[in-house]
Amino acid sequence: MGKTRLSILDLLAKLESFHGKQEPSWPTDPYFFVVWWHCGYPASDATCAKGWESLNAKIGVEPEQILAASPATLAKALQGSGMLPE
Repeated sequence: MGKTRLSILDLLAKLESFHGKQEPSWPTDPYFFVVWWHCGYPASDATCAKGWESLNAKIGVEPEQILAASPATLAKALQGSGMLPE
């Protein structure tokens, strides 16, 4: 039969050599990813990134910062990301 089987590492190396090294455009920490994912609607890389940047700049993304913000402040921070939180 002569089929060559690639290991996962070989396959990933081939993909990286063709496409280049891939970097995520979202947080890789599980908590921050969940916050990022809920920062835009409809959820997409563009809307979530826009909401994330605004939330991070205006309030912060740490749990204590989000919990300390009023609902009106959160709504204003996420306003331009497609969210209609009010």
